[in-house]
Amino acid sequence: MPEMTSHFPGSFCWADLATSDADSAKAFYAGIFGWDAVDKPTDAGIPYSMLLKEGKPVCALYGMAPGQGGLRPHWQSYVTVESVDEVAAVVPTHGGLVLMPPMDIMDSGRMCMLQDPAGAVLGVWQPNLHPGAAFWNEPGAICWNELLTRDPAGAERFFGGIFGWTVKTNQNVLEGKYRILVNAGQEVGGMKEIEP
Repeated sequence: MPEMTSHFPGSFCWADLATSDADSAKAFYAGIFGWDAVDKPTDAGIPYSMLLKEGKPVCALYGMAPGQGGLRPHWQSYVTVESVDEVAAVVPTHGGLVLMPPMDIMDSGRMCMLQDPAGAVLGVWQPNLHPGAAFWNEPGAICWNELLTRDPAGAERFFGGIFGWTVKTNQNVLEGKYRILVNAGQEVGGMKEIEP
C-alpha cells in the first residue's frame, strides 16, 4: 500500500502507547515489528518516541508521567477530524466528556481527548504537519481499532452523533453481536459488548 499523506475525516489515523517503561517497550516492538524509535522532545520534558516503519511514522509511545499514577500501560487511538474545536463543543450534547480540551501540539496538529458516556476514552486529531500514520492496514502497521463496551447501543449513538459513524452487523460474525463501525462507506473499526 502506498504511503498515506492524509486520513479521511472520521477515520482512525494514529495510536500511541502510554507505558511505564519506554525503553523496554521500544525494544519489544522493535523485535516484534522491526519498528525503529526516534525520540522527539516535548514541552513536558518526557520524549515522545515516534515508531517508524521504512523511516516513516506508524505510531508512537511515551513514558507515563508521575501524575498519571494508577493508570496501566495502554494504547490510545485517535480519529482525524477537520476541527477539534467543533468536536469538543458537541461532545457534552451527546452525553460525553471532554477530558482534555483542544490544544495545539506544536506545529504537528491540534488534539483533544474525549470520553463516551460509558467511559471509553478516544483521542481526536486535527492534522497540520503530522497527518497521522504513514502506513495503514498492512504488515507492520495498525490495521483495526476495536471498542469493548458495556453499552454498545449508547456508544453507537454517541459516536454516530460525533463522527457520523453508522453500524452494521453480520450474522456470521459472533451471531450478529459484533458491530462494525462505518465511516463514509468504509469500515473503520469494530465494537463488542463486554459480557459478564
